[in-house]
Amino acid sequence: MREVSEGQLWDEGRFGRLEPVALTDGKPFTAGVILQRDDAVLTSLTARTSAAHEPEGEHWYVGGIGGGQEPGEDVWECAHREAREETGVPIQLTKADITYMNDVDAGESWMTWTAGISPLLIRRTRNTDSRTPIKPGLPSGRYTYHFTFLGQLADERPFAIAGEDITALAWVPLSQWDKLYDNPTMGQMRRGGMNIVAGDSIADSARLRVRQTEALRLVIALLA
Repeated sequence: MREVSEGQLWDEGRFGRLEPVALTDGKPFTAGVILQRDDAVLTSLTARTSAAHEPEGEHWYVGGIGGGQEPGEDVWECAHREAREETGVPIQLTKADITYMNDVDAGESWMTWTAGISPLLIRRTRNTDSRTPIKPGLPSGRYTYHFTFLGQLADERPFAIAGEDITALAWVPLSQWDKLYDNPTMGQMRRGGMNIVAGDSIADSARLRVRQTEALRLVIALLA
């Protein structure tokens, strides 16, 4: 592996070539997967408060499929594991024609290319504590790198949520996505075609939100 700095590896993406393995070697990262079907994207729903775990709960966050690394994983293995844990079904990663890079703190974005199964999006965020890992056994660092891959379902088996991080899975039509920025009710989104396919039911009166830091905000724009 070439002896170059973390900053140099990131900046190489500006010149059309990025090496994900080198970039994330010994560095914190997350990985997620975008699954699409019939012009809809699969999303996860998580409770804003513990009270919202009940169907009458008031606030829910809509997010993507994915999460943080486990010891010894690369970004592709992490994406596969997270998708399997959160959906209960096997997925296949597919190569993105173009990889977009986004420096969240600098507010800059550009296109690049990577070898192998290229991610659709790589985001970089600065860590407030560069010395303490998110949990024991994981690397620490100045930045965390967030990879979002395109994927497809490996078969037609039903979804089954295995972990405790999310409460429900739902297909959201791409045509209805922007409505989520107005904090609609579940009933409003359901009438627009949002469909819960696994997990707990959510009351029509519940409010849905998308975090400002949610990668799907940028991903949906790239898919449009």
